[in-house]
Amino acid sequence: MNREQAKVFFEQNNIRYVLAQFVDIPLPRRRPCRSSTLDMVLTDGAAFGALRCGVSGWSPEGPDYMAVGELATLQNIPWMPG
Repeated sequence: MNREQAKVFFEQNNIRYVLAQFVDIPLPRRRPCRSSTLDMVLTDGAAFGALRCGVSGWSPEGPDYMAVGELATLQNIPWMPG
């Protein structure tokens, strides 16, 4: 799936948000992003604050993690429309 196909998929399924996620053993880390930010998530990435990621010993001023989207993993979550 390419970006244009993903945008059509969002429109056809009335998807307003995407869930950006990465796996940090033992827990997945995720954050909601507006579907209109798809280009940014695929290029710059979605930011995850260090404290939100559970990195011990880091203060709120610590660095962020950036997770760049991968369209091959895009799927609809049927129990959460939109």
